[in-house]
Amino acid sequence: MKSKKIEEMSPEELREHIAYLEKLIKLECMDCAEDHSHLEKLCSKYLPDEKVYGDSYAAPGIIDFADMLDGLIPKSLEIRKDGVDIFGECKCPVTFSIESHGTGYALYRGRCCHRHGLNLAFITEADKGTLAMIEGALNHGA
Repeated sequence: MKSKKIEEMSPEELREHIAYLEKLIKLECMDCAEDHSHLEKLCSKYLPDEKVYGDSYAAPGIIDFADMLDGLIPKSLEIRKDGVDIFGECKCPVTFSIESHGTGYALYRGRCCHRHGLNLAFITEADKGTLAMIEGALNHGA
């Protein structure tokens, strides 16, 4: 069924359409209020009450909350692992490594703090010396 233009609707169809739109608007407002409450609760963990709850004239909106949270994040975010900026450009060499994984060990190619690497094999029942020998042979040839 093709929808009619408002000008073509009967008074009864127009009332039904308006009622339908009112329900949609109410649902959108409820959703927005839930989003606002969730952000307010989140912000209250990190910001003083006067910033979160406002004053008698106004309370912050969703965009205000997002801006407040953004202001808490350092602009030069640098997280280091083993002396390497993990969010920086990866310049690590592609090597083989063996790491503990579940009940055994995983053999990876290209794993570093920037990349997960490719999980090539699952190794069980090997001692640390054998694992080191395998890793060394793969990286340096044997």
